[in-house]
Amino acid sequence: MPEAQEKFQQAVKDVLSGVMFENWLRFYFISEVEGEKDAEGNPKLAILIPEKGMEKIKELYPRMLSMAEDVNGKEASFATSQSAVCTWVACEVDGKSVQQGTSQALVDSRAFQTASTLFNIWVQAYEQQLDQQFLDFGQWVKLFETWRASDQGKDMEMKIEMQAPTGSSQVQ
Repeated sequence: MPEAQEKFQQAVKDVLSGVMFENWLRFYFISEVEGEKDAEGNPKLAILIPEKGMEKIKELYPRMLSMAEDVNGKEASFATSQSAVCTWVACEVDGKSVQQGTSQALVDSRAFQTASTLFNIWVQAYEQQLDQQFLDFGQWVKLFETWRASDQGKDMEMKIEMQAPTGSSQVQ
């Protein structure tokens, strides 16, 4: 594989890892905020990572620590998630894995959109299993990669690719 393509594929993996990590944080650390309600009267939800959890993240996933710090204690919402991932990509990927200013094109790429869709399908399909016990982020990544490499994962990826609009599969 040409070097440019290898760099692109690694950048896709880097951004996907940010999306996966944010999803993992929401999956395991979302809690009701005692005594608070949202606009519809439902219990307010926030991402609350205990101190011990933050220590483990710092030890095992130091590159992700800034995202955990960014969302910890904040309301669980699409805006919080989007902001956390975008900030993390801007700090950890843009100008490092990809040329400065090209991370948006990477996120818009067909390769990233396919990988992201595949990850979301995996989370939904395995939600019950993932919820049975706490799995650290590394376990999540390994389970997803194993599923993605399986016949079922490959078939799903091919279906997503066939449905995807034609577009750039690489950042220039």
